[in-house]
Amino acid sequence: MSDLDDFDHCGVYLQRLKFNALTAVYLLEDLDLGVGSLWVGDTLTRRRGFGKAGDGVFEFYMTPVGSEPPKTPQDDKFKPAVGMLWWSPEHGLAEMITNSSLLRRTISDIWDTYKTYRQAADWLLLVTEFGAPREVKVGKNNTRIFWTPVLTIVDCMPRDQIPALKYRPPTVPPPIRLDQQIPFRAPALLPPAKDRRRRSAPEQLSDLLDDELPELGGAGQ
Repeated sequence: MSDLDDFDHCGVYLQRLKFNALTAVYLLEDLDLGVGSLWVGDTLTRRRGFGKAGDGVFEFYMTPVGSEPPKTPQDDKFKPAVGMLWWSPEHGLAEMITNSSLLRRTISDIWDTYKTYRQAADWLLLVTEFGAPREVKVGKNNTRIFWTPVLTIVDCMPRDQIPALKYRPPTVPPPIRLDQQIPFRAPALLPPAKDRRRRSAPEQLSDLLDDELPELGGAGQ
């Protein structure tokens, strides 16, 4: 935990985790991460708001999910934005914050998916594989090609096992346990789909941490 962590982390510089929709590249600052990188997404620091970005411009107004949203800026260059913290044993703590419609949709979808799992109510976080990007065609007459990231939840783990997050207070409570929530099962544990080749399981985060992860289910499972 940094001595500056009692400040709002928005005011303290963190390395940025990005995705380039034109080149289909995952970036940590200027480092090309390639495909298959594993990150733990801190869904307990989810934020939303408004932001604008461009040449020399990066201005965002964000508040934690569930709190009062920031005021809508009068400048029409501001777009809806989302952000959250991510951590990897190889690269450490980073922040992904974006107003890009494609990446924003991907992040929002993974938030919604995460909340459907019972483990989310037990304060577990999602281990995510950054997979091969998917092509997106925009426009009918003058069609342009963009790329959207493919983020796949492959495991869950307790937040207090992650040094960079353990002492950082969460800003968003976990979802309430509901009967409709289903237990998470890693893709490697699922039976193969018919007429499809079995996909090899990604490297386990426990191997990267050189430590065993607890069995999925968390407290009370």
